Amino acid sequence: MKPKNGNRLIDLTGLAFGFLTVKRVDEIRSSRISGEHMTRAYWRCMCALCGCLTSVRSDSLRKGHARMCKACAKEARLRY
Repeated sequence: MKPKNGNRLIDLTGLAFGFLTVKRVDEIRSSRISGEHMTRAYWRCMCALCGCLTSVRSDSLRKGHARMCKACAKEARLRY
Protein backbone atom coordinates (compact mmCIF):
# COMPACT_ATOMS: atom_id res chain seq x y z
CA MET A 1 0.00 0.00 0.00
CA LYS A 2 1.32 3.44 -0.93
CA PRO A 3 0.31 6.78 0.56
CA LYS A 4 -1.24 9.20 -1.95
CA ASN A 5 1.82 11.49 -2.06
CA GLY A 6 3.98 8.69 -3.53
CA ASN A 7 6.12 8.04 -0.44
CA ARG A 8 6.77 4.41 0.28
CA LEU A 9 5.09 2.91 3.30
CA ILE A 10 7.46 1.05 5.63
CA ASP A 11 5.84 -2.30 6.43
CA LEU A 12 5.69 -2.71 10.21
CA THR A 13 3.46 -5.80 10.16
CA GLY A 14 4.54 -8.38 12.74
CA LEU A 15 6.98 -6.07 14.53
CA ALA A 16 6.73 -5.47 18.29
CA PHE A 17 7.12 -2.02 19.85
CA GLY A 18 7.07 -2.29 23.63
CA PHE A 19 3.90 -4.25 24.43
CA LEU A 20 2.30 -3.47 21.05
CA THR A 21 2.47 -5.91 18.14
CA VAL A 22 1.56 -4.54 14.70
CA LYS A 23 -1.17 -6.57 12.96
CA ARG A 24 -2.02 -4.57 9.81
CA VAL A 25 -2.40 -1.12 8.26
CA ASP A 26 -5.41 0.60 9.77
CA GLU A 27 -5.65 3.74 7.61
CA ILE A 28 -3.68 6.41 5.75
CA ARG A 29 -4.62 10.00 6.64
CA SER A 30 -3.68 13.12 4.69
CA SER A 31 -3.73 16.67 6.00
CA ARG A 32 -2.17 20.07 5.48
CA ILE A 33 -0.04 21.46 8.30
CA SER A 34 1.42 24.96 7.83
CA GLY A 35 0.82 24.69 4.09
CA GLU A 36 2.65 21.37 3.76
CA HIS A 37 0.91 18.17 2.74
CA MET A 38 1.40 15.46 5.39
CA THR A 39 0.51 11.79 4.99
CA ARG A 40 0.39 9.65 8.11
CA ALA A 41 -0.01 5.88 8.34
CA TYR A 42 -1.92 4.37 11.25
CA TRP A 43 -1.42 0.73 12.23
CA ARG A 44 -3.77 -1.68 14.00
CA CYS A 45 -1.80 -3.05 16.98
CA MET A 46 -2.56 -5.60 19.68
CA CYS A 47 -1.56 -4.85 23.28
CA ALA A 48 0.20 -7.83 24.91
CA LEU A 49 -0.93 -6.69 28.38
CA CYS A 50 -4.71 -6.64 27.89
CA GLY A 51 -5.26 -8.03 24.37
CA CYS A 52 -7.13 -5.00 23.03
CA LEU A 53 -6.66 -3.62 19.52
CA THR A 54 -5.65 0.00 19.09
CA SER A 55 -4.74 2.30 16.19
CA VAL A 56 -1.29 3.93 16.43
CA ARG A 57 0.56 6.32 14.12
CA SER A 58 3.75 4.88 12.59
CA ASP A 59 6.07 7.61 13.82
CA SER A 60 4.77 7.14 17.38
CA LEU A 61 5.66 3.46 17.17
CA ARG A 62 9.08 3.95 15.60
CA LYS A 63 10.13 6.78 17.97
CA GLY A 64 9.04 4.83 21.06
CA HIS A 65 6.22 7.19 22.11
CA ALA A 66 3.61 4.40 22.01
CA ARG A 67 4.57 1.28 23.97
CA MET A 68 1.16 0.04 25.17
CA CYS A 69 -2.53 0.83 24.63
CA LYS A 70 -4.01 3.96 26.22
CA ALA A 71 -5.94 2.00 28.87
CA CYS A 72 -2.81 0.16 30.07
CA ALA A 73 -0.75 3.37 29.96
CA LYS A 74 -3.35 5.14 32.11
CA GLU A 75 -3.38 2.24 34.58
CA ALA A 76 0.44 2.26 34.73
CA ARG A 77 0.47 6.02 35.45
CA LEU A 78 -2.05 5.56 38.27
CA ARG A 79 -0.13 2.66 39.74
CA TYR A 80 3.26 4.43 40.00
